[in-house]
Amino acid sequence: MKTVPFAFGILACACATAAWSGFPLGNPLFAPPPERAPEPTNPVTSPDNRFPELRTTTGTAGPPRGGSTIVYVDSTVWTASTVPGELRKWVDEVVVLAPDRDGVRQIAADLAARRGVAAVHILSHGASGVLAPLGNAALTLGNVEEYAGDLARIADALQPGADLLLWGCDVAAGGGGRLVDRIAALTGTNVAASTNATGTAALGGDWILEYATGRITADNPLATLDPPLLLSHFRSGTMSWEPVFDADGNPTNTVTIRIDVAYRRTYGVSSFRQWENPDNSKLPGDILVYQSLNVGGNVSVPLAYLITSVNIQEDWLYGVAHVTHTFPGPGTHMAWLESCCRLSGLQNAANSNYRLETLIHIGEGEKSPVSSMPPVVQMPWGGVTSLQIPHAHPDGNEVRFRFAGPAEAGAGHVQPPDFAVSPSGLVTWDTT
Repeated sequence: MKTVPFAFGILACACATAAWSGFPLGNPLFAPPPERAPEPTNPVTSPDNRFPELRTTTGTAGPPRGGSTIVYVDSTVWTASTVPGELRKWVDEVVVLAPDRDGVRQIAADLAARRGVAAVHILSHGASGVLAPLGNAALTLGNVEEYAGDLARIADALQPGADLLLWGCDVAAGGGGRLVDRIAALTGTNVAASTNATGTAALGGDWILEYATGRITADNPLATLDPPLLLSHFRSGTMSWEPVFDADGNPTNTVTIRIDVAYRRTYGVSSFRQWENPDNSKLPGDILVYQSLNVGGNVSVPLAYLITSVNIQEDWLYGVAHVTHTFPGPGTHMAWLESCCRLSGLQNAANSNYRLETLIHIGEGEKSPVSSMPPVVQMPWGGVTSLQIPHAHPDGNEVRFRFAGPAEAGAGHVQPPDFAVSPSGLVTWDTT
């Protein structure tokens, strides 16, 4: 199934109160992704250290000579049945990692009996200082020392001058280059990774590894074959609220706001790490303190999400935060969550802000409409598909939908082409 990254925003309206609750829906097709880390301040970009976009000039496809080339791929990228046949012609072997075991250790075990390997490619998803998932684990700046023995076994299989190529978005972006440097030190080989979106140009990426610890000589079969992939992820969220009543049952100026979010589980900032857990990432029951909710008047409230579920294979976590806030008086007030940046590989709204907002009506005693979406929604490419957004209003009012405007969805946002939503919440996308 081909998936294309887009980001979109939809607003739900409870018609009796005109209470708006906006929620971008997160999925691989039109996904508001986690923030991109800033570009590295000192990337290696000289001709000798930049991984070139190599293409065959002989017209004859085949693996490089002078040593074997092995590709290890996480099952969230390809399964054994979906690995492109052309890729197998360019390399000696493609190994799909088992999703229920540590992928770094799978690679080390597979290479234990091999010698003379010229190039190892590892394909998964990425963030700054993170390559994940790898089976049921992640390779990060925070846990790389734990894999020192496994990386040494990988090094034993490599011939002198061999290359280790890490394919995933933004792995070397910002401070992520330190992960690449450390892997190079532990393996004694040249290591390359990306500082931006990695994948086909049709989805906003490229098959170039901009950061390298030495001169990379391995062929680049992915640039030649250009598979329809983008090796990154998404964000999603919904927001709802309800009033707080006094002892006599009258609505007060206080409301409780609920924020549901899904983030990339292996996003490489420290607040997403839980060092006592097996893969250093959050698990259900953990708390994620991340970003703040703006409630007007230059007031922002830090958000502490209780993690309710995780999916290691799809690399997301789902969390819920509650904020109780007293507004200055009756009327309409806005609460919102906004930051930068959407993924550079999006076909719409690339690098723009994302925004999640709701209008809160104080003094009426009404509640907001609510909706719940799975973090990932798969929709096929090349046809007309539809999706009904689940929704309800606690007071029984009718809920209507429309597209969010640019200011409501985030600065610079534009909707995907050939994409529509009906007043009843039926999403239709035509990709013919």
